[in-house]
Amino acid sequence: MDITQEWLISHNASAEQIRIFQKAWPQGMRVEKEALEHARTLGMDLEWLSQELGVDLKRHVKEVWELLACC
Repeated sequence: MDITQEWLISHNASAEQIRIFQKAWPQGMRVEKEALEHARTLGMDLEWLSQELGVDLKRHVKEVWELLACC
């Protein structure tokens, strides 16, 4: 899935979150592990994003790290 500034606006993201997003991903962002890690370092609200996407991002990231740790 791709996230764009328009998507954030339509989901009532805060002005601060939109500003951070637009500076980092002016063309939009594909929801992928690396992008989410970068978003976290920028101070983006991943809890809010998780709720809006209807996905438990924390659980999925934890599962990926557990899979990587086993190998």
